[in-house]
Amino acid sequence: MGFPLMGTHGEMARMRMGATRLNMPLDEYIAKREAGQRWCFRCQAWQPVALFGTHPRRADGLDSQCLESARKYAREHQRRKRGTAA
Repeated sequence: MGFPLMGTHGEMARMRMGATRLNMPLDEYIAKREAGQRWCFRCQAWQPVALFGTHPRRADGLDSQCLESARKYAREHQRRKRGTAA
């Protein structure tokens, strides 16, 4: 992972916010992150960090959606944009 999960106050605050947002205990959330997992907001599931693309403006450098979900969304968006049926 790009940065240590524990350390500064800001990192702990991000961990607490993430756990609260997913409605799970903080220790369970930290265990998932330390195990190399990340929450994909599109498919609503924990995925291995290796399945996420990069995003230079995010603190950890990873996108918030897994690559498979990003591709699926991009295809659906192009279909809607062109007005073709799925």
